[in-house]
Amino acid sequence: VTTASSARSTARGVMARIVVCVAPFVTGLGLLMVVVGNHAVAGEQCFSSVRVIVDASVRLVDANAGNQPDTVATATVPDPGPASATNKQGLVSIVYDADRWNSAHGFLGNATLMQEAYDNVGVRPARWLKADTFLSDGAGGINVTEDPARPGYVDPAALEKALRLYVRSYNETVHWFYNTRKKPANMIIAWLGNKWPTWMMTGGARELPHNVDAAADVVVQFLLALIKITGLPPRYSLPEFFEPANECTCGDWKTIDNWDRVPAYHAAIAKLVRVHRQLDTVRVGGPAACYPAFAYRNFSVWQKHDQLVVDAMGQTMEYFSAHMFPDVMANGSRGVDGGARLRALAGFVNAYTSATLDGHTVRMLVSESGSSTEGIGTLAEQMWRQSQSHNAVLMTILTSPTLFAPRASFFNLFKNPGNTKHAIFNDIFQRNNAGVYSETELAKVYRLWSCLQAAEARLGEPLQAVMVAAADGNRVQVAAFASSSGRGGNGTGVVAVLLNNLAGTTTTVDMTLDGLAADGTVVAANVSRIGFDADNDSIVLAQDEPVQNPGHWQAAVSTLAPHEMAIAVLQVGTGTPTAQAGQTGAPPTTNTVLGATPSLWLAAPSLAMVVNVFSERVAVVCGGTQGERFVLDMQGGHVPKGVAVLRAVLRVGVAQAFDKSSRPTVTVGGIAVEYPATAPPPQLGHHEYWGAEDLQIAPSLLSWPETHVVVTFPNKLGRISSLWLELYFKGE
Repeated sequence: VTTASSARSTARGVMARIVVCVAPFVTGLGLLMVVVGNHAVAGEQCFSSVRVIVDASVRLVDANAGNQPDTVATATVPDPGPASATNKQGLVSIVYDADRWNSAHGFLGNATLMQEAYDNVGVRPARWLKADTFLSDGAGGINVTEDPARPGYVDPAALEKALRLYVRSYNETVHWFYNTRKKPANMIIAWLGNKWPTWMMTGGARELPHNVDAAADVVVQFLLALIKITGLPPRYSLPEFFEPANECTCGDWKTIDNWDRVPAYHAAIAKLVRVHRQLDTVRVGGPAACYPAFAYRNFSVWQKHDQLVVDAMGQTMEYFSAHMFPDVMANGSRGVDGGARLRALAGFVNAYTSATLDGHTVRMLVSESGSSTEGIGTLAEQMWRQSQSHNAVLMTILTSPTLFAPRASFFNLFKNPGNTKHAIFNDIFQRNNAGVYSETELAKVYRLWSCLQAAEARLGEPLQAVMVAAADGNRVQVAAFASSSGRGGNGTGVVAVLLNNLAGTTTTVDMTLDGLAADGTVVAANVSRIGFDADNDSIVLAQDEPVQNPGHWQAAVSTLAPHEMAIAVLQVGTGTPTAQAGQTGAPPTTNTVLGATPSLWLAAPSLAMVVNVFSERVAVVCGGTQGERFVLDMQGGHVPKGVAVLRAVLRVGVAQAFDKSSRPTVTVGGIAVEYPATAPPPQLGHHEYWGAEDLQIAPSLLSWPETHVVVTFPNKLGRISSLWLELYFKGE
């Protein structure tokens, strides 16, 4: 963008605001820089499927004064360069619950401990829960009073004064990131939503004031006060995500006098935040749904509460948040569903919002995750179960990246003061009587994931998703990633393969990696594994262990122990991917998918493009022997006609009883596709199974402009929450 010549004489010395908005794009991430002349004035990380705004203010100069060139602003996406302590970005961002960290370690501003966590363990603070507690009378040391000039509304000066006594840890956290890392903390602030001054709770109001506009104004004054208190620019002082209430749709607010105010409260906040330019970078969503079972009782649970929040917020909703605990105890038994429920939920939210909000698709945010295993087993066993749940959630996000917001998993870390024996069952540090800190067993799961950051640092660029799939039914989660340039030294490419064994038995890895060179040679391999040693009651981490003469990639990871996870970083010979049959030609007669075993396609990620096509039918209660027909609008879903599809995956969100006799049959274009014949995995603590099944589809079954899918349940008792196609194309 070059300043117009007619403006030169009047523009000299004037401050100009440059805003660059990047539409969602399809693969990987990069660093968007705004450069004026030769000076970089702003930058922001770019993530797939998320809009990015870079806001910069610059002073214009006269092109004729001092032989200055035209004022030129350019936006580029350069190679972000080697990862370092001041430039850590990449495949995953592992984070912890900041507020509950405070309860264990005093305050976030413990810079030594925070630096240890960030640089060595590979985690950072990211969530401040209960940030509104100070609003309760006397809770923050100073009462938050009413504005004399605006009856019923908060006094901004009184709020700021009270908040200054309460916000120390948050203030020190954002300053630590600004001063030592030159980047925003990208926190999420989560309000309980039912903490208000007494003078606001008039007319018998319980949980939430009757005047939701006044409640929304409190939120805005809170955010504006954070800018003043921290003294930093808004993008460094404000949270990236703001959650208006905590678990308000699922039991925490049982005493509210009129639940209809909850959706209106969320909508009022989202609308009012957008009025203030200083708050442009804050994303508002909700409703922090806990352990969602939206398909239960023919979706009445969803329709009664959470749907109303989505409908009220409409296109102002920037994420849908939920708390996911896939490892739930019940009567001494346990089961890990491998994130099937989380994927079904994410697909349902994406499909519902796409169909009802005029194409505005709302992504998922996992604002709390972990395991409900406190007090059961030894401390090490509890931490191991936390690790398994965390791995399952992260792998689900990585294998469905287009459904989730970036930085989308916040691990639930807290100390339970009421249980001294297991007070640190999900913490990463422990402190002895002398005040000396050491890492807990749980820190090992973070170190496992940090090997990806180490690989990116060695490579000098971020790894990017190239193909994701579930292998071997629901027993193994698999994701594959590669360097964006394909460079790995000696003419090889770098590939990271992540495998998570959900089964309680040893599993043999049986997969192919499409797209490798014909001989499939692996030049070098380093493997990190995490598992549990029951004899010694400890989590076992083997990190970056070299594999001698691996040859083929499965020599690096041939078997997985019960619930074990492995990350293999490979240097491989790269090949050219072969596109499967396109949407033309003779009508197919079978669902013939390349590869006799579950396979991943590996190729240069710059050529990989993912498109989701959702059916507009959601929350379908199935009945009748003819089955339920779902229409996938390929043309309206931006699928180009005649372009070869590299791979197609049909994802079906299914709710049914926990037995294999309830499994449905599925046809695409009249051709039957293989559906898992086994009973669905356990989801203990739930009345029924709800999960997304992944069905690999031969692209030849797809038709343009519409593809038809029919789902039939044998007992007519099944439900489909959503159904969508995940299609992979060459990027060009």
